[in-house]
Amino acid sequence: GTLRHLGKPKEALAIYDRLVREFPKEFASWNNRALHKLETGDPTGALADLAEGAKRNPKHPALFENRGLVKKALRDYRGALKDLTRAIERDPSRPEPHAARGNILRAWGRYREALPDFTRAVELAPHDALHWSNRGLCYMQLRRFAEGRADLAKATAMNPRFQAAWANRGLLEQLAGDVKAAERVLDEGLEKADGKAHLLMYRAQVYLHTKRPQQALRDLLAAVAADPKKGQGRLPPGVPLLLAEAYRRTGKPAEAIAALRRGMKEGQLLRSMARAVTKEFGQAYADKASALLLKGKPKSARASFGLPFS
Repeated sequence: GTLRHLGKPKEALAIYDRLVREFPKEFASWNNRALHKLETGDPTGALADLAEGAKRNPKHPALFENRGLVKKALRDYRGALKDLTRAIERDPSRPEPHAARGNILRAWGRYREALPDFTRAVELAPHDALHWSNRGLCYMQLRRFAEGRADLAKATAMNPRFQAAWANRGLLEQLAGDVKAAERVLDEGLEKADGKAHLLMYRAQVYLHTKRPQQALRDLLAAVAADPKKGQGRLPPGVPLLLAEAYRRTGKPAEAIAALRRGMKEGQLLRSMARAVTKEFGQAYADKASALLLKGKPKSARASFGLPFS
């Protein structure tokens, strides 16, 4: 694991391969290589290794937790939920399967079912800011803003470099209707957090809401400049949508259409609707815009996307 964390994944994989060859009957050999493959972007290979590990020890306590995490990465959410539940039944003292199961339930919109898992993760690992952030986000989605605000503030206090927690704090304040508080939180996050793209995107939302499209455009272009290929973190999927709206508001329709087309090309636009638009503006609205895009009508889609910010 040390070589992987030092940025030498190939060297680390060579060592795991050797351990599998030398100790093929050991569950740990297969399990460790599976975790390495999962962390380096090969969940399919990880699942195959765990299948071999299960032949050696089908009741190992780590099997169900790790297989659940791998299936989650492969978007086999039902299979992941089943394995994570079995992991929790076998060892309820580990926070990770609680958090992972909570994230699946939350992604399905089952926030009330997810909340006990996030709470249990907080209880088991109270010094981990991630668990406070997860529960704060769940509270926000339940519109329990006071509790969500407290949890997210705890997460950023524990880890001021935690971009996602700052971004969620800003989003919570927007949903609670306090755009001034949202802007203050996002400004502070941009000063302290590692990574800026999500914070810039949410601040651009505030600027659009408060009729400051030029400032929104500035932030969105800065978010685009935080290119994943430059090591600055994955570009938030909502950026092309907001960028198109900012261009529209600043009288640049050609650039707006280009932004939408870029989002379609990079596969970000439809994911963006699912994650950023649907919950705020309703499924019917998202379906309409999606249908226009799939029919090859970016101009109509652009106008549709512009409606909530008008």
